[in-house]
Amino acid sequence: MIAIRAAVLLAAALATTWGCCDDPRINLSRIGDFLNGVLDLSLDLSIDELVSFSFDGDFAGWAGIPAFSTDEIEVDLTAAAYFEGDASFDIDLDALKEDVRLIAADVTGSAVPVLFATWRGDKYTADKGVCYLGWVDETRLVLAATWCGDDSGVMYCWRPDNGMGDPSCELCETSTGGCTGCAMNERLTACLPPKPASIDVDVDIDIDIDIDIDMDMDVGGDTCGAP
Repeated sequence: MIAIRAAVLLAAALATTWGCCDDPRINLSRIGDFLNGVLDLSLDLSIDELVSFSFDGDFAGWAGIPAFSTDEIEVDLTAAAYFEGDASFDIDLDALKEDVRLIAADVTGSAVPVLFATWRGDKYTADKGVCYLGWVDETRLVLAATWCGDDSGVMYCWRPDNGMGDPSCELCETSTGGCTGCAMNERLTACLPPKPASIDVDVDIDIDIDIDIDMDMDVGGDTCGAP
């Protein structure tokens, strides 16, 4: 009987993980939270907490977003001095801290360094497998994202650098070289390139046969809101 119950719980966990949570089901409107998280981190961090290092400007490789274009960065980084570090910070405002990698570019003539932050989505935000790169530009908060390691395209999003106003996003595809605006009421996946078959999904299952699993489901049967 215990074995049967464990099997049932395992099947439920797999259905939850593979059936939906490997496919980001958050709305694109959440990007506004991500952009504000980048702003909050830039205000919270001091360059004294980082370490000077030599950086070749390869933000695409650093963030795991191969198709990222540095043309999206408005600040002139030609003579910048770079500093790196890590932070544990709730950058996507999901009440859980992410492991965030940081680069601060100290630009001549700029009052504050330009902070670049990269992190990966997780099961708690239901965006596992997505890599993000955010920074505070001259007048904008900017975010680039795609499936980690995928070179077929990049989603770029913006909002004013004061964190106010509605964000907007577009998908730029490598094959066409063109960009298309995204409807902000759609799912995040609607503004990402098609998911590559090579993206691996880690399945973390922790079953306690003495505790019942309660799954909160919405009217559409979506259980991805639960960790």
